[in-house]
Amino acid sequence: MSGTNTSEIRGEQLLQELKTIRAMEKNPTLKFNLIGHSQGAPTVRYVAAVAPDMVASVTSVGGANGGSKVADLLAKLPEGGIAQGVVVQAVGLLTNVIGFLSGKDPSQLPEVPLNALASLTTAGGAAFDAKFPQGRPAPGARAP
Repeated sequence: MSGTNTSEIRGEQLLQELKTIRAMEKNPTLKFNLIGHSQGAPTVRYVAAVAPDMVASVTSVGGANGGSKVADLLAKLPEGGIAQGVVVQAVGLLTNVIGFLSGKDPSQLPEVPLNALASLTTAGGAAFDAKFPQGRPAPGARAP
């Protein structure tokens, strides 16, 4: 999956991977237990919303469900300004390093840090939750 993009785009990428696994296993009813951390939480929730027949469970670990206050702060940087450019470059570099270490070809998937940022703000999280409420933790819910 793209390291940085919208939760929906990342979700579509994950969905394609799951379909590939189903085909390789020759099991059209295979269900997956999905675990998402940070932006991975809304990403796996997206898959659960659009392909519930493929999902056995969704677990969010430190998920950015409902958005992130850090993303809200970064979104306040002047659009097109030097500070925003530095943040985008730093995130892009980190994403490329992680991708390289994971063996991912950087030209395979689109990396768009500003799309990820928009998805991760509290406004972006609220919009996502309104469209895809499946798997959204209850307010105040904590793991046992």
